Amino acid sequence: ETPPHAPAMNPPAMNSPAMTPPSASPPPAPDGRFGDWAGAAQRLTDDYIDSVSGTGPGIAASAPRFYAERVRFHGRVMSLPALMAEKRRFARRWPDRRYELQPGTMRTACNGPAAACVVRAVFAFQARNPATGALSQGLSDLTLEVSFAGGRPAIVSESSRVLRRGAALSAAPAAT
Repeated sequence: ETPPHAPAMNPPAMNSPAMTPPSASPPPAPDGRFGDWAGAAQRLTDDYIDSVSGTGPGIAASAPRFYAERVRFHGRVMSLPALMAEKRRFARRWPDRRYELQPGTMRTACNGPAAACVVRAVFAFQARNPATGALSQGLSDLTLEVSFAGGRPAIVSESSRVLRRGAALSAAPAAT
């Protein structure tokens, strides 16, 4: 990062070699894949959020189509079967789930050499367990890394953190 106030420099003399313009080389062209990748990563994020909203164990049934064979999930590297077991436990704890991406919060940055994009977004969540009466709701920040190195876009890393707990969704009940 550039400091806000760089030290003042004495300008070179007009006929010094420092005043000779450098050979003009054009800036590197942006990678044409970035727009396609960014759009695909954002669609995958939208679809993923839609798939984890709902009731029952469907979260684990739909999840494999979004993930790579190995995933960093909240800091832990795990296989796809281990991740699905984690998703099934979560679905048992919170059988009714509702997630809504917050408009205007999705940001995407792509990296050509890594063939990946990082998508960040804020989402409102509401999770209920009718059997226990438990309720969790609020706003969270989601970060997904989507790889394009294989034959399809796939989540290779997922993390989130709660920004605020409390009423974050509309008064409508959770999906049933």
